[in-house]
Amino acid sequence: MEASENNTTAAKKKTGKKILKITAGIVVVLLLLVIVLVTFIVPAYVSSESGRKLILSKANAAGVGVIDFAKLSMSWFKGISVTNISFKNADQGLSVAVKGVSTMPDYGAMLTGNLSFGETVIDEPKIEIDVDKIKQNAAEAKKAPAKPAAKGEARPTAGIPISKINLIVKDGDIKLKDKRGTVEVSKINSKVALLPPGQISTLQLGASIAGPDTVSTVNVNGKVNPGKNWDFTKTSVDLTVEVNNLGLSSLESILAIAGVDMSAKGIVSVDVKAKMQNGTIDNVTASVKGSAIEITAPQLKGDKIKTASLDAQAQISASGNLINIEKLTFATDWLKADAGGTVPMSLASASEFMKKGSKNELKANLECDLPAVAAMLPKTLGLKEQTKLTGGKLVGSVQTIDETGIKMLAGQVSIESLAGVMEGKPISLSEPIKAQAKISAEGEKIKFEKVGVSSAFATVNCSGTTETFNYDAQINLAKLAAELGHVGDD
Repeated sequence: MEASENNTTAAKKKTGKKILKITAGIVVVLLLLVIVLVTFIVPAYVSSESGRKLILSKANAAGVGVIDFAKLSMSWFKGISVTNISFKNADQGLSVAVKGVSTMPDYGAMLTGNLSFGETVIDEPKIEIDVDKIKQNAAEAKKAPAKPAAKGEARPTAGIPISKINLIVKDGDIKLKDKRGTVEVSKINSKVALLPPGQISTLQLGASIAGPDTVSTVNVNGKVNPGKNWDFTKTSVDLTVEVNNLGLSSLESILAIAGVDMSAKGIVSVDVKAKMQNGTIDNVTASVKGSAIEITAPQLKGDKIKTASLDAQAQISASGNLINIEKLTFATDWLKADAGGTVPMSLASASEFMKKGSKNELKANLECDLPAVAAMLPKTLGLKEQTKLTGGKLVGSVQTIDETGIKMLAGQVSIESLAGVMEGKPISLSEPIKAQAKISAEGEKIKFEKVGVSSAFATVNCSGTTETFNYDAQINLAKLAAELGHVGDD
């Protein structure tokens, strides 16, 4: 009897082992089937005509426009490529055609919610934008009441979780069309390497801009090292921008898309080289030259800012909380300014700038032709009709001085030789209007040693600190009216 029970137990153990082996075999077969399915069947289906139709049906069902492409190829080892892509949305004034896109995604990173790509090439993208349609849609969107988010519905957040991408754009072309004509940004070739924190990301961009006035070229090269956690205080930047013979009229359509209403004419060339170390400006060299410039915007109330020539030069570096100006000049037909020396980055660093024994020096000058400005901007300045200035200039200067061992900033501004005609009557100043100021540092406070305004019809004197400020003013309105009348509009 006992032998029979032992035989039964042994048989059961053998049967259990067989079941475990069979189960393990089934699991292995299923895993192999899944691997085969994922490795071969999924890419094969996505790359097939049926997969193409399914993807397009889902994409076009979203209602954002009509999307199409000729072929999609997917491989776990060679990446993804799509050829002859097109997108059209007539209502939004946008159409896109791309010869091909290829990329090598990091599939593992994508499963964790991060988009990580190897070399991604966009070949011959052609984009056409109807600027008038874009502006019309933006205006209608502003008028439409905002839809409140449903209770419990999370609002979308800005930003795409791209941790790595090496993007190359070859021979791109963008056409911006509106009632003024067509602006074409062509020969767009760029390389963008966006790498994880702790590594240097790079940008290279070249393009040609053809507008109504001229054809210009743009070249941008940049490097960004954001530190380990995209910390601005530890970010270093090296940037070069070159723009040659840019027709300002070509910017109108580009700015219109951004919602900026501006009309401009003229030619400008720009050359900028900038370096930043650990969130602080290290060195900036800039040159801007322009000719026949004319700019107007709604804020100017129909007036136009004009100059036959523009020349601006800058060479700036930083040291601690101070900015060293090796060269800073700005010149137009009606304004000339220059500066050199050292300036504090903020009021908080002004005490360091003006501390006793400091060798920091600053000198700046400005001269403005008032009749030229008044002729350009009568509505902006609120001048009465039939008011014309025939003479006058605004002169200003700032410099560091030492008085009894105290370092100060002294500034002067004056309006001199002002003369003109208003409503057929002559207007003039019997003596200049002068404003003067002397500023020093008292510990962490800024002290106004002297602030005053003097003229034939007014005297104002002020003193104190940023916390306590005292002033005394005397104005002779009768003398003011006798010299200048009522120049401004009510």
